[in-house]
Amino acid sequence: MKHRIRVAGLVRRDDAILLVEQLNPENGHKRWTIPGGGLEPTDPDMFAGVVREIYEETGLHVRPGQVRYLSEYLSVEKDVLMISVWIECHPVGETGFGEPHLENTLEDDYLLDIRWWKREDLAGHNTSAVLQADVFWDNLDAPQGYVTYLGRKTDAHNTTGEVPLLVFP
Repeated sequence: MKHRIRVAGLVRRDDAILLVEQLNPENGHKRWTIPGGGLEPTDPDMFAGVVREIYEETGLHVRPGQVRYLSEYLSVEKDVLMISVWIECHPVGETGFGEPHLENTLEDDYLLDIRWWKREDLAGHNTSAVLQADVFWDNLDAPQGYVTYLGRKTDAHNTTGEVPLLVFP
């Protein structure tokens, strides 16, 4: 079985989070998701990895904060276990984040759009179930050091009974 570590950056501005619209090249479905991607062997650690991923996918310069969420995805079909580490990200300097853009994205990221989203605006849009769930929103402002486990999702079903996190391979 292969293993993959995915880092995802929780970038917030007031009561909105930054999401990217991603195309699944295998089935053509589009979905709004937290920006992020696989940890690279050249990344010194997961915090450097999330800084790199946020820059590549959004053009924003960030400094990493604390780990907020952990989740698992087991693809029995592809024989891969993916661990996702969701890390809060803050602007570098006092001028804020600036405007996000897709100019730095790689072709195999399959990103189509980028936008700030408030919780109430996500209803009816194609997002992962976790972005619709109370557990996600309720724990965004959890105390320092508090990490929420979002469960394990598999190809066939959710084995933990928790809210699943669906990710693209």
